[in-house]
Amino acid sequence: MRTFLEELINYLQKRNRSTYTIIAYKKDLSQLLDFLDNQKVKSLDQVNHQHLTDFIQSLFKRGFTAKTVSRKINAMRTFFKFL
Repeated sequence: MRTFLEELINYLQKRNRSTYTIIAYKKDLSQLLDFLDNQKVKSLDQVNHQHLTDFIQSLFKRGFTAKTVSRKINAMRTFFKFL
């Protein structure tokens, strides 16, 4: 799964996206992939709506602001559209 993340990062760099956006997306998506690893999800085709909902809920429980969670959701959208 991490290979796909690196491919997205390379794609964003080629598209001249902001360095800060790339850093944030990499961090956000790494957190998602860590969460999925902890949920024993081994491949992206196993990811379902409930996994993503649980991840978002875990962010709020950990005290992330709505603005930060929104950015992480945008990173997830970008990632899954890229795939």
